[in-house]
Amino acid sequence: MLDEKVTIILDQRQILELDGIILDKDKDAAYKFLEDYIYKPVKKSKESHCKPPF
Repeated sequence: MLDEKVTIILDQRQILELDGIILDKDKDAAYKFLEDYIYKPVKKSKESHCKPPF
């Protein structure tokens, strides 16, 4: 479990958004970026893909 890795893919718009966050040192935008583009995709990838039909 400790060696599990996740790949995150950012499109050009997201990269530009990240650049702006870093340049502005915008903590609120950084939190929102992490939540939307990092945390949610990681959480979704860890959810079970095998769910019972009921």
